Formats: sequence, C-alpha cells, structure tokens
Amino acid sequence: MSELAHILHDEHRIILNLLKDLRRVGPSSPEGHNTLMKARTLIVEHLRKEDEQLYPVLRESEITADIAQTFADEMAPLASRFLAFFERYDTSPDCPDFAPDLAAFWQPSSAGSHARNASSFPHTSNFV
Repeated sequence: MSELAHILHDEHRIILNLLKDLRRVGPSSPEGHNTLMKARTLIVEHLRKEDEQLYPVLRESEITADIAQTFADEMAPLASRFLAFFERYDTSPDCPDFAPDLAAFWQPSSAGSHARNASSFPHTSNFV
C-alpha cells in the first residue's frame, strides 16, 4: 500500500478516536472544545487529501474509476454535514442536542471510513 493510503487509513483511525474522546468529554469543556477543533481540522484536511490526491489517481484507472466517483459522490453531502456539526458546537457547545447529533455524525463517518478505506480494496493500493 502506498504512503497516501497509509496516511488516509491512519487519519480515519485518529478521527474516530477524536470522536470517541468528544463523546466522552462533550464540547463545552476546554478539553472538549479543543478535541472538537482538532477533529474539525483533521477532517477538513483529510477530505482535501481525498479530493486532491486520492480520487484523481483512482479515476485514472478503469478498474478504480467507478469506485472513486462513488466515494466522491458519497462524501460531498457528508462534508457539508460535518462542517455544520462543527460550526454548531463551536458556537453553541451547551446545546442539549449534542449526544444525538454526535451519534448521527458518528454513524456516517464510521461507515464511510470503512467503506472508503483504500486498503479495503486491494487493487486500489496499486494506484495510491
């Protein structure tokens, strides 16, 4: 597996761990706010890497072009939801909807990270 695939895989793990930490501490404490901002920064950077580095390479091959387009199509609406989540809890950390919002946020990110993990598709590791 290439360096990019390793980086993205590690970032998925780090993001999930940050979300677990956020679930534990909540967004209203200084530690929670710091975790919220770390997760936001990492997710934005991670999505940028996928858009700029992963998907273009995968689109170059007939074998992976459809997978790349599926991943990109799935992530477009999720990226907007992720940013809205972080904005809401950055400005309103005491909002009583945090637990259900995090659960809703967690589900697509967990599923997406496993579905999009380049190592889940052995033939993609040759391209990234």
